[in-house]
Amino acid sequence: MYGVISYFNYRKDVSFNILKTFKELKSAEEYALQMAEEEYGEENVVEGVNEEWVYINSEILGYTKGNGYSKWVYTVIYIPDPDN
Repeated sequence: MYGVISYFNYRKDVSFNILKTFKELKSAEEYALQMAEEEYGEENVVEGVNEEWVYINSEILGYTKGNGYSKWVYTVIYIPDPDN
């Protein structure tokens, strides 16, 4: 399963919100991009922003505006299937 999350970049006390989950990676990627485009406008979105204080080992990609400084990042993470 894949989750689309949002977090505020360049903040040491980082927390994130799970916006939506998907079975397919492609659907999650499309949703993350859609959320970033709604927030910043299609022409302002950049891909591949990482920040030293965010330790999300399963992060797959991220979208934000410009250099990502003090901006919301919409990213896809891998979420393992739950055990019974």
